[in-house]
Amino acid sequence: MAATHQDETNGVSRTYVTEGEDAVLHCSSVESLENTVVDWKNQNKEVFLYDRGWHYENGLHGQDEQYMGRASLFYDELKNGNASLILINTRIEDTGTYTCIFPHLSSGIQRSTVELIVGVSRTYVKEGEDVVLHCSSGDNQSLKDSLISWKNINGKDLFLYELGHHTEDGWCCQDEQYRGRVSLFYDQLKNGNASMILRDTRIEDTGIYTCDLPGLSSGRQIFAMELIVERVLRNRIGLEKGASQAPVLKMVNVTEAGVELQCVVRGSSSKPSVEWQTCEGTSLNSEEPLVSETRGRYDTTLLVTVNETKTNCFRCVVKQEDIYHRIDTNIIVSEKLYEKKSSHDTQSSHSTVVLVGMFFAGVFTLVLLQLVLYLIFTRRRIRRNMEMMNVISSNMTSDQNIGNRITDTKNIRNDTVKTEEETEKEKRMPSDTSASASDPGAKRRKKSDFECKNNPNIMKLVI
Repeated sequence: MAATHQDETNGVSRTYVTEGEDAVLHCSSVESLENTVVDWKNQNKEVFLYDRGWHYENGLHGQDEQYMGRASLFYDELKNGNASLILINTRIEDTGTYTCIFPHLSSGIQRSTVELIVGVSRTYVKEGEDVVLHCSSGDNQSLKDSLISWKNINGKDLFLYELGHHTEDGWCCQDEQYRGRVSLFYDQLKNGNASMILRDTRIEDTGIYTCDLPGLSSGRQIFAMELIVERVLRNRIGLEKGASQAPVLKMVNVTEAGVELQCVVRGSSSKPSVEWQTCEGTSLNSEEPLVSETRGRYDTTLLVTVNETKTNCFRCVVKQEDIYHRIDTNIIVSEKLYEKKSSHDTQSSHSTVVLVGMFFAGVFTLVLLQLVLYLIFTRRRIRRNMEMMNVISSNMTSDQNIGNRITDTKNIRNDTVKTEEETEKEKRMPSDTSASASDPGAKRRKKSDFECKNNPNIMKLVI
């Protein structure tokens, strides 16, 4: 897209284009031009001729070879007096002064001049950065004693230099927009360098700029360049309504986890993004922000817990993307707070050790108690077992004695039976009495017989 600027000081219309773009050179009349002559020239070169319906595109001859196939008019607009020239796919050599001539108007000959500048370079810069717009004589011709004029496409004066005098020393002509931000490389003027430096660029600086060198030995030269300033996040307090104020930071607590910091952002027209960082730019994990809204204004609070770093410097960053606003505040945490935290940690560790010791002591006591109880119960069980074994042994001894007694009883019984039999025999024998008297064994057997009869245990066994 071509950009056109009308210079009100000398009435010359200038059109700036980048090489390869199409250019429209404006020219018009209050009269209809369908049945008249329109002639476009560049110096002595024939650019385009229209003569009552005939022109270079439908068989008319004489067009300069440089413009063949690239120049034409808006034919359907001629009846309205529009004779503007379209030049497609512009080239560097197309740069020059073009003249539009109406030789046969009823009001007389009419002509207008348009200056075409091809080769506008684009320079991109981020808002707030400095930029250099290049311009030079091309043959290293010294410019110390020449005139150098820098302007933007809207006719605002940026910088004027002539014979050592210049805008920076208050000599002449500088628009308020650029005051204090523009200068030349004065030590390079002797080498033909007329480049300009523009500091702290702003969005409104975007546009086309010209460097005019009228005093060159090779003739006047005009250089054009397009500056595009890209918006970036920056502090826009006072520039944008609703830009949040600088965040307010403070320390709110010291815990075992670290030092707790608070960031409060007030008065933003849109909900901002708030982030905690180290001063070196490392993002920190923080809690979810607490946001409140009152009458279209947002207040935001964000907490973070930090630990000791090399600098102990932390930053709360606020961004409003919709208006490209960014602002931040730093806070430095005292080392004493970390010492307090360490004391808490030591006390906590000591408490933890005590608790762990108490726990293991309790466990040991419980195990010891269980062991003692186990030994007591085991001892009692062994004692009971021994008592039972003694009882069983005693019973076995009793049973053996009973068996022996039974055997003795049987023997006694047998003896008794024998005695009774012998007694019966003695009764039958006539000399029993004398025999008994003379036989002491007989007396003992009678005594045993008497004891058996009077012994209840033996009696039971006999029964």
